Amino acid sequence: MDLTKLRASSRCRKIQLFAPRQIEVEREKPLLTSELWPAMDGRELVSTTEAAVRFQGIVETIGTETEKSRTRMLLGDPPYEQLDRESSLQKFQELSDYQVPADWKLPIKVVEAQQVIDAAKTQGKLPPVVHEVGKDLSDINHSVFLYGWVTGLTISSNRTIDRQIEATVEENRKGD
Repeated sequence: MDLTKLRASSRCRKIQLFAPRQIEVEREKPLLTSELWPAMDGRELVSTTEAAVRFQGIVETIGTETEKSRTRMLLGDPPYEQLDRESSLQKFQELSDYQVPADWKLPIKVVEAQQVIDAAKTQGKLPPVVHEVGKDLSDINHSVFLYGWVTGLTISSNRTIDRQIEATVEENRKGD
């Protein structure tokens, strides 16, 4: 749903039956402008291939045409792959009611996480508990969270996986 990008509209009223609490929260304190853009502004944005593919799949399945266009801009996909950052920001702004941060770094850099994760394991840059943590994660969560562990880059709202990882680490502590 396009709730975090566009202000309350007739489209929002149509979907109120499906997401009333999210619409109410968005009216009171828009997540995009109050939390997401400030956290991303001026930073290089990185996604694992697995997360980017999942994101694209979800948007292609349930997204509006506007969301599909923004997704292609975010990832630097055709027809936006040749745009410089300023042009990308301008195009993105045309599809958003909110002011896009001037220092927002588009497109998102998509990385092959598994090579980085494997190298870190081989070089001993991850603690032994990583094997226990990794075996219980889905492919996407494995790529996102273990890549983030290696690079120190993970920001996630997936509290379930956060708790799962924390519990696995605590269960496997060896007196440290």
